[in-house]
Amino acid sequence: MDTFIHGFIFFLLVKAVAMPSSIMCPYLPLWEARSKTLCGNNPSYYHCLNDQAGNLREACIKPVFIIRGHYPVLSLDLDFIKPVKCPPTHYQPDGQDSNNYRSQTCMYPKSQCDDDGEETCDEGSDVTDRMCQCDHTRGYRSLEYLLGNPRNQSCYHPKSEEKGCAMYNCPNGEELNPAYFCVKKCPEGYHRQKYEFVCVKINPLPSQSPTVKFTSTVKIHTTLVIPITKVNEGMDSMLKSKFSYVSMH
Repeated sequence: MDTFIHGFIFFLLVKAVAMPSSIMCPYLPLWEARSKTLCGNNPSYYHCLNDQAGNLREACIKPVFIIRGHYPVLSLDLDFIKPVKCPPTHYQPDGQDSNNYRSQTCMYPKSQCDDDGEETCDEGSDVTDRMCQCDHTRGYRSLEYLLGNPRNQSCYHPKSEEKGCAMYNCPNGEELNPAYFCVKKCPEGYHRQKYEFVCVKINPLPSQSPTVKFTSTVKIHTTLVIPITKVNEGMDSMLKSKFSYVSMH
């Protein structure tokens, strides 16, 4: 029986690190055994992480502290570890040593606000989870604030099964506000905008101003320009005719 167990463990180890191109990190029960096999007297130096090119690699290298909001990545030549900021889909609320990471990114995936009536309230950050809220304009109420909401909050962390949205019917003449309380509907001509507590006046659509056409009459003055050569020719002919008339008399 012991021979079978040892053989099975050896098979899993070989399968996990058979070839660099298809490497897999060891299963958690085998992590310690693999670290001793690969790193000898320094099992705490064992890392199974992505390198800077995105390839999964194993390395025996002194662990470093990775600050929160980051995850460790191996250099291409496996001689140092670089902290990389969490992607938008994950977050890391606390820092820890690089050899404690058992994933190729930050450890915590962000929650999804995709249940009925749920919408994203805050995208979170590299150290905090995403927050959700319920669409009160469609009659959805947060289950977290079903018994009370003294701070008039809309957002909640959706990690718990008790959190989410549920349809809620207010009495006639009332509607849900962003804190999921039933309040009187706004008077005629007013409305409560989404995620707003107060009623505001409904602005009428802007009317189009009438189009005014302007017409104008432009008088064009023209000036006849006679070339100077034509004027000179006319004067010469007039003088010649005058002198010819005097000589005849």
